[in-house]
Amino acid sequence: MKKIAILRYSALGDIITILNFTNEMKRENHVTLFSSTKTHKILKNFIALNQLVDFDDMANYKKENFDLTIQPKAYSIPKNQTKFEPEKHIIQSYAEQLGVKFSFDLFNIKLQILPKSINFSKNYMTIQNNSDWSIYKKWWGWQELVNLIKKERPKTKIYQIGGPNDPKIENIDYNFCGSSFEENLVVQSHANIHLGLDSVFNHTSNINWIGKGKTKSIILFGSTDCKSIGYPHNINVSSNLPCQPCFKIVNETNVKSITSLNLCDNPPNQTYENPQHACMKGITPQMVYKKIYYNEKLYF
Repeated sequence: MKKIAILRYSALGDIITILNFTNEMKRENHVTLFSSTKTHKILKNFIALNQLVDFDDMANYKKENFDLTIQPKAYSIPKNQTKFEPEKHIIQSYAEQLGVKFSFDLFNIKLQILPKSINFSKNYMTIQNNSDWSIYKKWWGWQELVNLIKKERPKTKIYQIGGPNDPKIENIDYNFCGSSFEENLVVQSHANIHLGLDSVFNHTSNINWIGKGKTKSIILFGSTDCKSIGYPHNINVSSNLPCQPCFKIVNETNVKSITSLNLCDNPPNQTYENPQHACMKGITPQMVYKKIYYNEKLYF
């Protein structure tokens, strides 16, 4: 039995995609997944609770303790390129790098009990409205969408999930932002439908909850690629503009894109403080509302 180390520093979503395959790898190997201190702190209880893999802080990694070290990468985005379309789905890319078979259906977890502190209705939706990775993955229509739902379907229960700094949505039934990751996730797992962006809860929507199945989701895509990052059981919404996907990466700590693409120029003359990216402007609350209630794929 080989001792294998998997090194992946960054985003929560990357770790979740890798976790699709750790059970397969554990059949013949002893596997330890290492991540950044911040990511380790957020995910360690969830990973331990579900016995997914040995999980450790990157600071504790020592190459000599392992027979094989794998450092998987999502994509190598070319510099000075105005458009980038990955050839493979991110799940397939990780599977190949980890040396396991590619499938969307390997991530099976026992469904946990909902928090007792909340009086949940039988039917509810979850919303995550933030993505730290890039402003060009964000959408402005969440509050208008919620107000429309509450007006037209007042019995619908809506719970917001996400991080402590996510913009607060008004007119909802409960806000879990800032609660533990595992509590946020169990709320999503029991939802009839999840609404969100290309962020960590897009990737957790691919978890097959034993006894319930996957949480069907409507995911809105701006700068990233719905074909290579979206999941086939979901409704993946994109404006399909000629400039999509650009993978422009702009956030508070990285105002210039790491791909040297800088600010979005559709429309031109945008600033970081006032983004107007057409890819997300083209998605209206009314469009999303219709996809929730008038789509045979959801039956909500």
